[in-house]
Amino acid sequence: MSRVLCVGQLAADILVRPVDLLDFASDTRRVEPIRLANGGDGLNVAIGLARLGLEVGFAGLVGQDQWGDFLAAVLQREGIDGRGLKRT
Repeated sequence: MSRVLCVGQLAADILVRPVDLLDFASDTRRVEPIRLANGGDGLNVAIGLARLGLEVGFAGLVGQDQWGDFLAAVLQREGIDGRGLKRT
């Protein structure tokens, strides 16, 4: 049983860098390799608490798609109980 239950937003953030300048005169721009990262207030707090050594569970909703798979894998990798994660 989890000691802490986080309920809320979890998201897959697609990080594209650099974004130091918005230039609408050009339709293309070289960027660093695009990176996928976990995000969302609820998930970030759950990860922080788990890394501090607390037993953490998470309840939230993700899609039945590659993004949902990614987020479910993040919960598992971080040792967070994902039984409350629902897929739609």
